[in-house]
Amino acid sequence: MKRIAATAVLVAAAVQGQAVERIAMPGPYLGVNLGYATGSVSISTTEKEVCQGDPTCYVANSTADEEVFGVKAFGGYLFNQYFAVEGGYFNLGELSFKDVTNTGEVYKGKLSGQGINMDGLAHLPLLDALTVFARIGVLYAGMSKNYTYSGGILLVNGAPKDMHVTEWDVGYKLGAGVQYDFTPALGVRAEWEGYHLAEAGSRSDYDVNLYSLGVVYRFGIPEPEPEKIVVVKEVPVPGEGTVLEKEVVKEVEVVKKVEVIKEVPKPVIIKKPTERVVLASDTLFDFDKSNVKAEGDAALKQLSGRLQKNDRLVVVGHTDSVGTEVYNMKLSQRRANAVRSRLITLGISPRMIETRAMGESQPVATNATDEGRTANRRVEIEVYAAPKKEL
Repeated sequence: MKRIAATAVLVAAAVQGQAVERIAMPGPYLGVNLGYATGSVSISTTEKEVCQGDPTCYVANSTADEEVFGVKAFGGYLFNQYFAVEGGYFNLGELSFKDVTNTGEVYKGKLSGQGINMDGLAHLPLLDALTVFARIGVLYAGMSKNYTYSGGILLVNGAPKDMHVTEWDVGYKLGAGVQYDFTPALGVRAEWEGYHLAEAGSRSDYDVNLYSLGVVYRFGIPEPEPEKIVVVKEVPVPGEGTVLEKEVVKEVEVVKKVEVIKEVPKPVIIKKPTERVVLASDTLFDFDKSNVKAEGDAALKQLSGRLQKNDRLVVVGHTDSVGTEVYNMKLSQRRANAVRSRLITLGISPRMIETRAMGESQPVATNATDEGRTANRRVEIEVYAAPKKEL
């Protein structure tokens, strides 16, 4: 009951947890877990079957191998960052026991279990790469027993006991675990699962725990679309504000090759921002993360409190040069998106906020020192004041 209650609490927490953007991409996946299974063989069952109601008979010595190798293979589908379904095959190994009564009879046997299952999983992302999850499901399992008895024929309810029996029945399972995703396609997990099965022959319940480590591989991950990086050059034109000349860099092969395509659009007249707010990424985020910290949240609240209703914002994410250019571009986009999301919750209209990702392309200091890299990790918020109405 304690495991059931703990699993229920974890499921509820996963449903109600705060949003964290996971690395893992929705879609189908396959995996395999290896570990050890634990169970117990009831002495009372032995005494009931061997002693045949004799009150002076009891089990004087009992030994059991109750920790054995277990394995499972599974496939599933991750619908979103919170929910998945999973089905597969499991083998809980072979447990053995030996009971000796006070009258000298030896009763021993081997118990093995295997079957198929179908589970529902609730995930609670803690970080973009770290997730805890809980599962509940049904299973169809076969439990096999092979007995030997030194005292002759065993009678159960007046009939000879079948000493070699396999029985299939429906049961249920619960589980909980933690998963770490190295990439959108590859992750590892550690988990506990409790299997509740029907014990072969005696029709009694049998519980087995499986503690395991596993690998998850998600396939069908779409290739990232080519990204365009727009480099803007300001050219002052007397009496006409600022003209932008635009150069588009199109990524055609990740990291390895970059093709530069120059576009010469018609001049665009824009106004310069009335204010530029620079927030250090170390204030807003933990290292290599995109979740806004409390210190950064206070700065965003202060900014939102002095904005006018129709002010337009451009949120620009920047990183240092640690990591690949492609990774830094995506990290700067996630950080810009996180700031935009927080500003929206503070009451700013979504249509008034634009985001841009610059990655490591616009450093303000050298990346050769810690101080320089700290300065380059930043989010800039450009504020374009709403036009004033003429009276």
